[in-house]
Amino acid sequence: MSIFKNSLLLLIFLLLASIAEANNGYEAWRQQVLNELDARITDPTEPPTAFDYSYGQLSKDGGRSLAELRIKESDVYMDDYADDPVLHYIQGNLRRRTHTFFRIDMRKEKNVERLFGSEDQALIKEYQSYYRKALDLDEVSDAPIHLTSQMLGMMADDVLATPDIKERAYKKELELVKSGEFVSENENYEWSTYEFLLGSYVEQKDYDNYLKTVNEMIERFGSTEELESYKLQAIAAIEKRDREAAGAAPTVEAVNAKAAAEANQQPEVVVQPPAAEKASESDNNLWLLLGGGVVLVLGAIVFVLRRRKPLDS
Repeated sequence: MSIFKNSLLLLIFLLLASIAEANNGYEAWRQQVLNELDARITDPTEPPTAFDYSYGQLSKDGGRSLAELRIKESDVYMDDYADDPVLHYIQGNLRRRTHTFFRIDMRKEKNVERLFGSEDQALIKEYQSYYRKALDLDEVSDAPIHLTSQMLGMMADDVLATPDIKERAYKKELELVKSGEFVSENENYEWSTYEFLLGSYVEQKDYDNYLKTVNEMIERFGSTEELESYKLQAIAAIEKRDREAAGAAPTVEAVNAKAAAEANQQPEVVVQPPAAEKASESDNNLWLLLGGGVVLVLGAIVFVLRRRKPLDS
């Protein structure tokens, strides 16, 4: 019995060691890929990586090959680490670069139709779906790891980022700043992030959250002429929206009143003026006289023809 127990404990130990080794392998891989993706930001003095398009490497074969390899690796890791928001961020970032490669190729071929066609849109939709999933998982309090300010900035600052991605990423960035989890050397970092968030609300025409955020900024930074101007603009936009909504959608009472008025309306009777009646009667008499004259003439012609005799030869 003791031999069986010891064997079982040994098996469990080996299994745990294997899992730990696998986790360490994944974490090392994850850090390696993040270093590759962020090299141009973290240390621009270092030699450029294959991803570093600030040094013109993006369109070269090395960059493409490395991107394809990392995508395949991340697909494998997704089976065991699907709850990791950073892995989804990596997937989205890699596929965003694949989309960039596609556009580079289409511009070289001068293929405008494919450049902004359905294939292009599908690639955009794909990588942005990974960004959204990363943001979803980041909301889970006990996530294995959370997105950093740098990752959030990469998602939000993407020129093709949709307003909802921008909004969520900027709001999360502000949370990190307020909680002290991220401290920027730029003293205006929080202010500028707020302004980017306001921009995402403008894109969505979400004036209520825009006004709410402006009021939050006033509480945090104090009232300024600029913020008061933002506030007045937001209030004006909300009032205009409400007026237009009221005009476009009449109340139930107004609809019922209009229907009742139409139901009680009498049909219009058109009475012919006396002058018109006389003119019509005169025209009828004239036609009767003309018709009678024609009949008399025809009758006379027939009478004459019948009385004529044939000439003797």
